[in-house]
Amino acid sequence: MIVNTNYYQTTPCVRTNIKSNVRNNPKPYCLTQEKVETEHKTECSSDIWEELAKEYDIRNASFDELCDISLKLYEAGEISLADHAILTFDPSKSPQKVKPNIFLTKTNIDGKRDWIAEYEARANMDLKIGNTVGYKNNQHILDILRRFQ
Repeated sequence: MIVNTNYYQTTPCVRTNIKSNVRNNPKPYCLTQEKVETEHKTECSSDIWEELAKEYDIRNASFDELCDISLKLYEAGEISLADHAILTFDPSKSPQKVKPNIFLTKTNIDGKRDWIAEYEARANMDLKIGNTVGYKNNQHILDILRRFQ
């Protein structure tokens, strides 16, 4: 019996049958669109961070204020949907009967907390227990929050 090792295709072959209309659009749309989005991002990028830094104190903000910051950054295209989800996750709104307290730092009298200290504590806890994915995510969130200082 002869077995041909090349019988099974190991890499997927994706065929694309894209016809571009070069006469009407000399530049591909995606390249033009990417260029416009990149230029727009760089113009508005620093503005949104400066505006939010003036409006909110990340070292003394409530959870609702953190959610507002996250939403504005997400809508401006400065953070990903995953970053927005991490920043706005609230276990108290979970349908589970047991609602865990995920916060590691305490709030002040007004219900505000230092969010940089909170995510530093989370990152340190993840590093201590060997949760490398959680550590990496929390470090990324820290990088975002530190831009407000």
